[in-house]
Amino acid sequence: MALTEACGVAVQSIITVGGIGGVATAFAARDILGNMFSGLSMQFSKPFSIGDTIKAGSIEGQVVEMGLITTLLRTSEKFPVIVPHSFFTSQVIVIESRAKYRAIITIIRLLIVDLSKIPRISDDLKSMLRSNAKVFLGKDIPYRVLSRRESSYAELTVRYNLKHMVPHSSEYVIPFC
Repeated sequence: MALTEACGVAVQSIITVGGIGGVATAFAARDILGNMFSGLSMQFSKPFSIGDTIKAGSIEGQVVEMGLITTLLRTSEKFPVIVPHSFFTSQVIVIESRAKYRAIITIIRLLIVDLSKIPRISDDLKSMLRSNAKVFLGKDIPYRVLSRRESSYAELTVRYNLKHMVPHSSEYVIPFC
């Protein structure tokens, strides 16, 4: 530094430019390094696998490919979506394809003149749901409740769980991009 100053170059200017350049480089590399470290973390923790259907924030799709920096998803509309790994570190990830059952809520609107038919409709729904092999009858048994009543109609809410038929991992068909 003394030699540089002796030659007439301002060392303070070099340090300032170097410092500003270093900060600018750090900001530019922050996203790339963040995605790389998130990718390495995901490779070790394996929160989901190729073939899983996941939902994270507003993004939902089937995992097609997992790289070092990004994951490729295919949406239900068959659109490819490239998601940076750092996105997954800040979101709750729901792995829909590993669920044992899926909750279904159906609202049936009835005219007020049909209110007397609700007990019969409710009992028929109960019988139908209990006899269906695809309906999960565990701790959350199907229920029916009159959930709303207005001047001209009423709403009967029916909630039940459908068994989710999860194929074995060898049965996944993964389309190529």
